[in-house]
Amino acid sequence: MLSESNSLQPFRVAPSNVCGTWQAQYSSLHQNILAGSAPQRYLFHTCDQGLGDCFAGLVTALYLAVLTNRALFTGKNEYKYAYNSSLSAHFRNSFRSPPGGINWSVPDLLFNGSFAHGEHLGFHGHLLHNYTHYDIQDAYEKLAGETKAVYLFSNTGLLHKMYHIPVLHRKLGKLGVMFEKAFGCALDFLFIPRTEYLHHYEKEIEVLTANRERPIIGVHARYGDESFASSTESADVKEYVKTAFAGVISCVQDLVSSLKERGVPQPIIYFLSDNRMARITFQEIFHDDIVITNTRYKAMHTGPFQVGGIDEEGLQTAAIDYWLFGGSDYFVISTSSGYGRTAAARSFSWQNAPTFLVEKQYDKQKCQGGDEGSFLRLAIQPPGI
Repeated sequence: MLSESNSLQPFRVAPSNVCGTWQAQYSSLHQNILAGSAPQRYLFHTCDQGLGDCFAGLVTALYLAVLTNRALFTGKNEYKYAYNSSLSAHFRNSFRSPPGGINWSVPDLLFNGSFAHGEHLGFHGHLLHNYTHYDIQDAYEKLAGETKAVYLFSNTGLLHKMYHIPVLHRKLGKLGVMFEKAFGCALDFLFIPRTEYLHHYEKEIEVLTANRERPIIGVHARYGDESFASSTESADVKEYVKTAFAGVISCVQDLVSSLKERGVPQPIIYFLSDNRMARITFQEIFHDDIVITNTRYKAMHTGPFQVGGIDEEGLQTAAIDYWLFGGSDYFVISTSSGYGRTAAARSFSWQNAPTFLVEKQYDKQKCQGGDEGSFLRLAIQPPGI
């Protein structure tokens, strides 16, 4: 349900009283490093995957930068242009840093300097989900060393493993943020969507605002990267969706029935998918319920292998969808995508949402999980959080 008091309505964000006190100190350090009044230590993060996977990697990079006194910057990839970068129109203006926040784009004085040509580069970490705790500790020790600039590539997050390494657990604990809340706190510190693009979701927000007493079930199902081809937008896809998403559909039906039996007000279903025809089909299947899903825009991938070119409105709607979806009270999430999982994980900074993970979207079976405290199950799914 939407926050009544949030100054950034209708977006929920991590409350400051659960996120520790490190943000102001790190913001000052970042500014001083750029100004030359603090030791010149940089961490350049880059990623070549979709929005959710890259967000997971970026959060890991942020905490590594905070713990090793480095200024974090994002590398040259599609999703990085969320940060008001002038280098590309891709994702330009879709996101902004919080008021008074940091511009995470690589400054021209660094981008055009020696760092752009690979000098002073230290540990090059491909933080994949099969890395061990020893690998992460080794990465931290190299980042804590004297190397001036470090380039870090990651297509996954390892925050959950950092909390299992004693020295890192202690240091993260000193920041004042608990494990379940660390991801959402970091992501909301990094950036939030621009509210001026909410007109893309005017109808959906109107429904959400008018039904504040109703719980929201956030549902995410993944069609696949081939979904970005125009051929998957045809009416023939509808029957395929009913089969391919059978496990997700049955799980949502079970949850809706269970809530109604408990006397919970009729829920609103917030459905996300990378396929627009799947969104339309889901509305038809749950026609007796209120279904929030944007069928006017085709989803776009932010990785380097997107099909059909870049659509700025599609990227803007992906940014807004991601944050609105995180405001749900229950989640039914496909494990085959980082987009829905990380959007749900962000919400744990203010709640312990019952979360149902569907490992086989096509397999009709009883929902698994759903107990409060589901964050760890979200975090350990590859690619991790």
